[in-house]
Amino acid sequence: MWSEIDPHARHGLTLALDRLEQARLADNEVDWFVSASETIFWLMLADELCWQRPGYDEETRADPRGCKLSGFRYLWNLIKHHPIIAVTDFVPGTAWPIRWSVVWQETHWKARKDLPVVDAWYTKSKRYPEQIAAYDKWLAGQLVKVTVPAAASFFDCRPSAYR
Repeated sequence: MWSEIDPHARHGLTLALDRLEQARLADNEVDWFVSASETIFWLMLADELCWQRPGYDEETRADPRGCKLSGFRYLWNLIKHHPIIAVTDFVPGTAWPIRWSVVWQETHWKARKDLPVVDAWYTKSKRYPEQIAAYDKWLAGQLVKVTVPAAASFFDCRPSAYR
């Protein structure tokens, strides 16, 4: 089951997922950072628009895709104060000895111990323990290209190429 969201948020999230996939395939770090930040913005907007809906908390906790949203909330709060490069690691891929060298770089979310320190006031938030637990369980060390679309699929959003 997926969670219904505002049609404008669905459209924005779908377009952002498209741009994220294009930037990843183009292997352009600057475009990737911009599109990754934008995608997380739309993901968090979709989440916020559903907060007041009865049963939404239980719905997100019952679905592994929805469980990731709390971890993304933690990331989003960091990205608002630090560049996205502070929360990701680029890992060199493999060069295959073919006619043209092909190199893939993978981007992972950093381990929480490697993330910027959050402001003290933020740690007092009632959701902070849940957010760091979700980050540690679902996002830390995981591939960005896998975790972002997985969380977006909770809202039945995916890049249009995969519809």
